[in-house]
Amino acid sequence: MKRSLAFRAILLVLSLVLTMIPMFAIGSSAAEAGEWTLVTDASTLAVGDKIVIVASGSNYALGTTQNSNNRVAVSVTKSGNTVTIGSTVQQLTLEAGTTSGTFAFNTGSGYLYAASSSANYLKTQNALDANGSWKITITSNGVATIKAQGTNTRNLLKKNSSSALFACYSSGQNDVSIYKWVAAATTYNASFVVPDGATAPETINGLGITLPDAVEAPAKYNAQEYEFAGWSTSIVNDTGTAPALLAPGASVTLSADTTYYATYKYKSGEETTTVDGFVATNVADIQSTDVVVIAIKQSNGSYYAMSNDKGTSAAPAAVAITVANNQISGTVADNLKWNVSNSSGNLTIYPNGTTAKWLYCTATNNGVRVGTNTSKTFTIDSSSGYLKHTGTSRYLGVYNSQDWRCYTNTTGNTADQTLYFFVEKSETTTVVSYNYTTTLEVGCTHEN
Repeated sequence: MKRSLAFRAILLVLSLVLTMIPMFAIGSSAAEAGEWTLVTDASTLAVGDKIVIVASGSNYALGTTQNSNNRVAVSVTKSGNTVTIGSTVQQLTLEAGTTSGTFAFNTGSGYLYAASSSANYLKTQNALDANGSWKITITSNGVATIKAQGTNTRNLLKKNSSSALFACYSSGQNDVSIYKWVAAATTYNASFVVPDGATAPETINGLGITLPDAVEAPAKYNAQEYEFAGWSTSIVNDTGTAPALLAPGASVTLSADTTYYATYKYKSGEETTTVDGFVATNVADIQSTDVVVIAIKQSNGSYYAMSNDKGTSAAPAAVAITVANNQISGTVADNLKWNVSNSSGNLTIYPNGTTAKWLYCTATNNGVRVGTNTSKTFTIDSSSGYLKHTGTSRYLGVYNSQDWRCYTNTTGNTADQTLYFFVEKSETTTVVSYNYTTTLEVGCTHEN
């Protein structure tokens, strides 16, 4: 009698413990974080997804127990667009069906299939066929139509309207919904290292984070005039090579726990460069007020500039110039100076200081002239790099090192020439060099 009472007491305790174990809100492993989420768009389903099938209007899901002709319905708990399930709910893995646009429901031991045209059978089979290949459509509120595509005509997977079971029907019964397992995103820690005396930003936990504001160097480092340069993912040891830095406010996606180091720069030197003369310039950077020399470079290294003073009587002379370090050496004569107006790549070329006449081409004697011909637009040909006159489709170049002419090709008398624009500039440029470091020093001055 005492042994019987003790046994009943043990059973009572076990029963109480089991009632305290919560239903799973997770996938196949209790250690995996995530939730079962209602699917409202069939296009979001993919091979490999884990799903459960749940009655749309009640708290029942398709269970793991396969009866002879149907599946048991088991209780679940819904909350908004999620459901909490127990271990007796059948988790299905989506695989590709045997027909296009269908899925197979893998139970882990076989495939669910519509098993009859005369009875409401839902069974499990080892081999996959069209009766186990399901076409899925889903409304915006999550009601799913799950229809097998084989020859068996009782092929709609539904919850029975009067019994706790799921089976296949030709019509009627209770609608079902699909809930997909959505794993929780993994998060990581971003920590921040700053100089002694500064306040470090708090560690950020997340996946996509925004880097914190700049951290100014503490006052004790003022003699060095350190300036915050950005956040580095590694220690920077006083280098003149700019490291890879991330700006404050930058958006970062973490893939691991990451330490960011406040990185500072200080001036380590400067170099002043003075430009006074005609410098090679990209045509896109030329302003209409710039004074320009238009020239070509021949394959032998000789440069020839185009004159502007022959008018309509003769071709512009090809005037030899000397170029060193992309700059014309010596004095540039006034008759070599032009202005260039650029309208979205369409160029009009004027003698310097006037818009009353311009450069143009004619088909007569390969003529290049300066005058008032209405056909005055040039472009830079994208394949050859030559100046191309749009009115005649001719290319400008220097003939026999003597004058400028226009031809229908770039492979004959003006072959192997490179076009240059030299712009008159008078400017002084100062380039400051910096060193970068994550370790600040007190009591010394960095000399330039």
